[in-house]
Amino acid sequence: MLVSTGDHDDRVVPLHSYKYVAELQYKAGNGKVAGQNPILLQVKKDRGHAGVNGLTSIIEEDALKYAFIAKVTNSPWIN
Repeated sequence: MLVSTGDHDDRVVPLHSYKYVAELQYKAGNGKVAGQNPILLQVKKDRGHAGVNGLTSIIEEDALKYAFIAKVTNSPWIN
């Protein structure tokens, strides 16, 4: 699971994301192999509730999401 937050979010306090991920890790970690169900928290610096600023940020955000999905699903790299 990938959870994203901005450190300057004025609608949802970033602390809620930290607590949410901590609870997910606690619940998912009981009796399971480490790394079997990865949980990643991404905190974007100087970002608010909207998250992205400009085309470059949108591309970076999408690249991170696809990279996380590829890693979790063990997708092969095809040139």
